[in-house]
Amino acid sequence: MSENFLSWMTDLLTIGLPPCAWAWAWLSWIRKSSRMTIGHWHRVATRIALSLVILSIALGDFALIYWRHSAEPSPAPPQLTVTATYAGVTLALLGVPLSAVSVSWTRVALLIGSLGLLGFYLVLFISP
Repeated sequence: MSENFLSWMTDLLTIGLPPCAWAWAWLSWIRKSSRMTIGHWHRVATRIALSLVILSIALGDFALIYWRHSAEPSPAPPQLTVTATYAGVTLALLGVPLSAVSVSWTRVALLIGSLGLLGFYLVLFISP
């Protein structure tokens, strides 16, 4: 396999998957939540998980953009990128158990999004 294809697939799975999964989770939640009889704590957990995943996506985007536009000559990421990355990882990790108590396809989409975010942050940490 060519190096460009592997790079493209890595970008697709780590950068593109979490926002797409979040959008899928949100659409699934909107369509199913009004028709299903689910407990109050399921609704609250799902809303919190949706919020945690989107906040983690935003922090990951910020960390990546800030690092790319940083004027520091060091190959190591700037401190603000490291802080945003740790916060994003924490939110993604908190989203996993809350996603597990969601309902139907929302659960699957949120778990895929959370795990994709953890993969994104892993790639962000190990990239030079």
